Amino acid sequence: MRGRRLSSGNEACDLPNTAAVLRAKQPLVVGLVTKEYYEAPYHRWFSGKLAAIRNDSWTIAYPNNNESLVVKDENEIRVAIDVCALPEWPLHLAKVKGAFQYLESRLTDDCQAPYMCEEQHRITGVLRAFNPAFAHGKVNAFWVSQLAELPLLADTPEVEDRLNEELPTYLGACK
Repeated sequence: MRGRRLSSGNEACDLPNTAAVLRAKQPLVVGLVTKEYYEAPYHRWFSGKLAAIRNDSWTIAYPNNNESLVVKDENEIRVAIDVCALPEWPLHLAKVKGAFQYLESRLTDDCQAPYMCEEQHRITGVLRAFNPAFAHGKVNAFWVSQLAELPLLADTPEVEDRLNEELPTYLGACK
């Protein structure tokens, strides 16, 4: 699941929408940390800082190789912002991690007793018998017995026998 990938939170691609919003709202100030990937011939990430701001240009300084880059497009400079270095990033990551952990535990039935979905999963699985595309070739007497055990039908007298009588007609209609 995606929640497992969020364990590090070291990359903006972990939360692309959050990263986009943070970049759009971030004031462009001297000292802002940038991180960009350059293709051939470098094939690596370059970390830098916004070193100067002029009317319609921004200068990124790369301290590791004593070089700089002048950017004349605001969108280009915003894409280069290293959102993982912003103070807001860990706060957003913590909130989203909690949400993914909650969803994952609900979907895998690995949560506390009052929140377990095992019964709902079982009911949903059995109710697939009412989908004609699924029922044809898959639903049999075993499915009928599972269906008869559902809380809604469990108190109905002879429900399993009655459903089994109707099963051939239903499956014939599903073809």
